[in-house]
Amino acid sequence: MHDGWVFSDGQVKHNRGGFGPPIGLHCGWLYDFDDSTETWIMSPLLPFGADEVSFWVRRNVSGTGENSWEVQHSGDTTNWTTAESFNITVDGWQQMAAGVDVLSPVYIRIIKTDDIGANQYLGIDNIEINSSLGVLLQNLEIAPITPSFGDDVYINAQLIEGPDGSNAMIRAFYRIGDSGTFTELTMKNVGGIDFRTLRPLPGAIPGLVQNYVEVEYQGTGPS
Repeated sequence: MHDGWVFSDGQVKHNRGGFGPPIGLHCGWLYDFDDSTETWIMSPLLPFGADEVSFWVRRNVSGTGENSWEVQHSGDTTNWTTAESFNITVDGWQQMAAGVDVLSPVYIRIIKTDDIGANQYLGIDNIEINSSLGVLLQNLEIAPITPSFGDDVYINAQLIEGPDGSNAMIRAFYRIGDSGTFTELTMKNVGGIDFRTLRPLPGAIPGLVQNYVEVEYQGTGPS
C-alpha cells in the first residue's frame, strides 16, 4: 500500500479471474473469512481525527454469498471501537458510509468479520475519510425539560473543541412564536464541556418558544 495505508491478508488487483473489475485502475480485496479472520485495510494515523468514512464495496464476481464487515477506529491500533457494522450482498459496486465523529488522533480500518458462502471476497475501492469536526456541539436541552408556566427555563449544551478548532464562543438564542427576531442569551461554562445560559428565558411566556445554540470558532473543520 502507499501513503501509510496497511493491508492485512488482502490483495490489490486489476480485473482478474472471478474477482471483478475495479472502479479505476485497481481495487482492494479482503479474503474469504474461512481463510483469514484478520483481513482488513487500515489508514495511517489521522492527526485531526475523522468525521465520516465513505467507500465502495462489492463481492467477487464468482461469489454467491454474503459479506459482513465493520468500520472501526482506534487511537493505538490495539483497542478498536466499532463505528458501524454492515451485512450485505452486493454484486456491483455500491457506496457505503459510516459516521466516526472522533476529535482526537485516530486510525480507521475496515475489517471483515464473517461471510456466508465459499470463496467469498469483499472488494473495497475509493475510500474517503472526511476531516474531523472543528467543534462538536451536543446534548442541547432545556431545564426543566417540561417546564410549567412561570418556571425559569435555562438552555444547556455541551461543547467540545476538536484538535483543529479553538477559541470557541457559544451563544443561545430564543424567540416567542415561530416568526420574528431571535434574542441572544449569553452562555457560561459550568464545568468541563457543559454550558448553560447565564440567565433563564423569561418565565411568563405563553405558547411556543423556539431556541437554538450557535458556536463561532477558529479552525478549518466543519461543526
